[in-house]
Amino acid sequence: MVAMIKSNEKQRGVNPASTANLTEDSKLRNTLIFGVSLIFLMVLFRTAWISDDANITFRVVVNFINGSGPVYNLLERVQAYTHPLWFLFLSAGALIFTPSSTAFLLSIIFSVGAVVILARFAASNLNIVIIGLAIVFSKAFVDYSTSGLESPLSHFLIATMALCVCSSKDNFSNAKLLNISFLLGCVYLTRPDLVLLFFPLFIYLTVTELKHRKRLFYVYAPALFLCASWIIFALVYYGMPFSNTAYAKLATQIPSGKLFQQGLLYFLDSFLLDPLTLSAVLVSLVIAFTSKSKPVLMLALGICIYLFYVAKVGGCFMSGRFFTPPFILGLTIIARKNITISECTIYCIAALLLGMPTLQYTLLAQKDYYLDRWSSAGIADERGYYFRKSSLYNFSRDFFNSMVQTENMHLRFLDKPTSVQSAGGGIGFAAMGSAPSDHWIDICGLCDPLLSKLPIDNNKRWRIGHFVRTIPKGYFESIRQNKNLIEDPEIHKFYDCIRSLTRDQLFTKERLMNIYNFNLKRIPWPDKATYQKDVVEKG
Repeated sequence: MVAMIKSNEKQRGVNPASTANLTEDSKLRNTLIFGVSLIFLMVLFRTAWISDDANITFRVVVNFINGSGPVYNLLERVQAYTHPLWFLFLSAGALIFTPSSTAFLLSIIFSVGAVVILARFAASNLNIVIIGLAIVFSKAFVDYSTSGLESPLSHFLIATMALCVCSSKDNFSNAKLLNISFLLGCVYLTRPDLVLLFFPLFIYLTVTELKHRKRLFYVYAPALFLCASWIIFALVYYGMPFSNTAYAKLATQIPSGKLFQQGLLYFLDSFLLDPLTLSAVLVSLVIAFTSKSKPVLMLALGICIYLFYVAKVGGCFMSGRFFTPPFILGLTIIARKNITISECTIYCIAALLLGMPTLQYTLLAQKDYYLDRWSSAGIADERGYYFRKSSLYNFSRDFFNSMVQTENMHLRFLDKPTSVQSAGGGIGFAAMGSAPSDHWIDICGLCDPLLSKLPIDNNKRWRIGHFVRTIPKGYFESIRQNKNLIEDPEIHKFYDCIRSLTRDQLFTKERLMNIYNFNLKRIPWPDKATYQKDVVEKG
């Protein structure tokens, strides 16, 4: 049989020695891919955890699968999550497993999948080695390859989309354009602000396809269909086109200069704790800007726009979280570069020097890992804080069940909540540990339809993602009695509109008019920074 194969190869002009070399190289490549994936999988099992913010989504999932709709509190239609696609994946899994175990499973699948995609499409075996070192030594990437948030899904989609772009050079077939557009729609549904990473690319595609206008359909149709479908659903069901968390973080009236300063501190915090992540992003930008490929250059511009956006909004209170999307996009650029052995050596040495200090947080993390790190800028190491409480490494017999409400606990057709409670931090775990009929008022506004639209008290020290609002007098009693009892006349009128959006039947004429008036701001939004308190806020 071997002799026949060699004879056929000679007849076709194939050098048997060359074929053997290709086979050996393929075996080495597959071995490297398997090795990198296995090591990363080991890291995930040691570091997998669930964040408090993820439990906010879990509560919505539990209400949804038990028939009460995708809501946080049973009597209010509020979009308390920013990631519709991730929410749907969690909901599907929670029909079989609990939300927490589903989050662990999906996170591991998507995270390993993103790494396999990067390694599979790497230009050479040397690139695979570099990618392997980067993903293991990046604390931010390891931290948010789990956590219960949408990051693993976004990593997977970004890697898939970027490699579709990089592997196409400057020519895109109709099928490739459809795939890229569909993936962009999925990215939007995973986290809307991530589309900034691909904004320059789509401007480039629009300009290049203007001569063939019919091809613009392939560029935009799938993305617009997915985005518009969700926006219309959110507008009809929730009364608002965007997530409640977006309103909570935008209606603060904090000067843009102060937010930008906070954003720069977010960059500094990440670099001091996890220098490899931002360094890898910088290297990818240098590679892209020296590349002759225009699509790759567009991806680099997208990274720059996204990083500017991160600084402009003040970053995040979770150290490193917002830098994992540009990190994974940067790795796709590095993965496709043809590098020499000497360049590979330099990259590996740099990765070791920058990444070794973080090994104690990633590959060498222990069961009792705890890092109560909270900078003066209000930026925290979330995994370090919650790891002992909610990690896969520390699971127990009742670990998963303790993090989810059962159907028997789920009360339906309630006219009033059984109790009203408030919190301004840790509201995810707190709410998941309470009865479904408990109504939680989030003084930071993330899950509250009224407080998210009120400006913060400028006399208070603010923290990104935790903009504390003063609770108007009568608001607690309004929730308890399911009627508007707010004493401030301006806020009372505004809350009438909010109640119509979040509590009335979907298609009443009054509600549809209120949706129109609210979203076009034909009804005045409160602009008071301070007003009479109802209670003393407690975090």
